[in-house]
Amino acid sequence: MSGFDAAGAVEPLDWNFRPHVDASGTIPEPTDSQVTKLMETLRLVIGEQPLERLSKMSEDEQRAVNDQLLDAVVTVCSSSPSREQIEGLPFRVQRAFFGWLFGSLLDPQLPTAGTRPSLAVVKGA
Repeated sequence: MSGFDAAGAVEPLDWNFRPHVDASGTIPEPTDSQVTKLMETLRLVIGEQPLERLSKMSEDEQRAVNDQLLDAVVTVCSSSPSREQIEGLPFRVQRAFFGWLFGSLLDPQLPTAGTRPSLAVVKGA
């Protein structure tokens, strides 16, 4: 049978943070509202020139951007994983997760969506 089958149209959003954090699960399918909020947050805190913009921010401003980004990610994930679980990841692993998540949400047809993060965000201390 050809045609569209919603049941197999996208892969589940499974995540596994081991060995860094003893947690794994599946992100519930995000709502339009959750994805819209994430995209709006990315636009507001990152903008079109993320590295240039972030390099001009104070450490406090970088922390605020990181907090906003984490809040938006936790919201789009329906707290699976939780903020604490995400924060428990090493910096590069956390950013790889963000890249995978953003890629999976923006182009779910890519078989390796987000395996190479394209969003560089400076992590606040």
